[in-house]
Amino acid sequence: GTVTGKILPAGSYSAKPLVPALKATPAYHSFKLHSYWRSTASWRVRITLAMKNVPYEMVPVDLMKLAKDNVTKITPETAALNPMEQIPILEFVEASTGTTHVLTQSVAIMEFLEEAFPSASIYPAGATPILRARVRQVGWPILYTVLGGIRILLCQNLHNI
Repeated sequence: GTVTGKILPAGSYSAKPLVPALKATPAYHSFKLHSYWRSTASWRVRITLAMKNVPYEMVPVDLMKLAKDNVTKITPETAALNPMEQIPILEFVEASTGTTHVLTQSVAIMEFLEEAFPSASIYPAGATPILRARVRQVGWPILYTVLGGIRILLCQNLHNI
């Protein structure tokens, strides 16, 4: 179904969104996020969508089932969207042209969402281009190093899950 993101404080079951709901006709709409709930890359995109209060349809990709079935490739439908056969995948429609676009790679998707929906920025308030670059310079390598290590541990212990 459709999800409208909220970031909830620990222990809370309801909270007001960080930004008001989107107006009726944004420049982009009909978002679909192809995701696996344990995917750290998908988490980044879901958090960004929630911060910006962008409604989207979740399209689950069951990576655990694929692993248990010893299937090394995702479904042909998902592979058609991303030949690298990776998630997350964000599909959406550009309102002015009716063109459906597909973006892959969490950082690219997050940067697109930041530019398309600048309210509730993922960067510090009043960030200059230099500060934004510094955030990326420090943040992304940590993100990839730490989460990459977690992903390796998960994959090594997949048979125990």
